[in-house]
Amino acid sequence: MKTDFKLKQNTRAFNNVFLLVFKSFVRNPRGPLFMYVVPTFFMILFYFVLDFAPDSSGINQAKILLPYSVLPALTILTSLTPAIIEWKNSVLLKRVEITGISKSLFLLALWFVYFIIGLSGVIVEMLVALIIGQKDFLDVLSSLDWGLFIVGIVLTIFTSIAISSFIGGIMSSDGAAQGVIMMLYFFSIFMSGIMLPPAIIEGQVVTRIISFILPHKYAVYPLLYAQNSVGLQSFHEVWVPILISIGIIISFFVVTSFTFKWSSKK
Repeated sequence: MKTDFKLKQNTRAFNNVFLLVFKSFVRNPRGPLFMYVVPTFFMILFYFVLDFAPDSSGINQAKILLPYSVLPALTILTSLTPAIIEWKNSVLLKRVEITGISKSLFLLALWFVYFIIGLSGVIVEMLVALIIGQKDFLDVLSSLDWGLFIVGIVLTIFTSIAISSFIGGIMSSDGAAQGVIMMLYFFSIFMSGIMLPPAIIEGQVVTRIISFILPHKYAVYPLLYAQNSVGLQSFHEVWVPILISIGIIISFFVVTSFTFKWSSKK
């Protein structure tokens, strides 16, 4: 009986936090801006300005649109971190804290909301990529290993959420957090294989080292393999990066459950 009551109480608390966080995202223009508008801008900029249009070499250049469509999974960094700090400086998290909800349950609700938001952003960007690439992009999708692609999307979204909730949970200064997160964001989109072809990154020792210390590097691996999955049977090629990424995500969740602060006040 007591167990049933506790379960109902936790479910009610989870639902309340879910709605609270979702409403906060919708009401703040920064959330939709960074989730839907900024990734679209980057996709159009890099595809057309850098002239990635189909050429006569026989190579389908629309392949570059696929990793670009995952940009919303990384822009969660620039959306969620400042949002958490803003909540800490307002009454939102105070309202959550007085309900007696545990930090881990709050984080589960927070992560679930932003996973759905991030997934919706990826779907929107894939539609934009379809409009831009048309038949060439359809050809890319038809040869895609959808299993690896979906795994990569899920890992990339949760990696961004994990990093954002950790940094937002321990920092109180919005300016300092923005500086850290923007630096990490640009390093991640360029050095993880999203915006730059992996061959360019691997070609230099410095960029290769930087890429391997970025958590997103391992989450993005399945996305890159999804386009070139033929012959990838090696455990080390496919599953080691996935297991490392899962380990990183779980580690961030555990640490954040202890370090997260409800308020910016010391």
